[in-house]
Amino acid sequence: MPNREKSKSWQYLYSLSAWRKGRISFINKNPLCEYCMQVDRVTAAEVVDHKIPHKGNLELFLDVSNWRTLCKQCHDSAKAIEESKGYAPGSKADGMPVDPNNPFYKER
Repeated sequence: MPNREKSKSWQYLYSLSAWRKGRISFINKNPLCEYCMQVDRVTAAEVVDHKIPHKGNLELFLDVSNWRTLCKQCHDSAKAIEESKGYAPGSKADGMPVDPNNPFYKER
């Protein structure tokens, strides 16, 4: 089954009342994008992202400790890079990578 079809099989999770209510509450408590804050930008969060992809696992999907708030731009770009490379892109104001998993730190 292609990835696109697999993802559709758990799309119903996003219509669950527990998700919809939890998402609103979580954004209200965490209104800023976590990725943007790491690089000293202040951007309103629009997306509740799953730190560990849930892949249809209901328990992981609803686990608030697995949630973080991101702006749409970071969710659609930086998050995709993180999932493919294994570390978040971006640098702090001093030029150092924001993610301790960045290969830069492993080479030191």
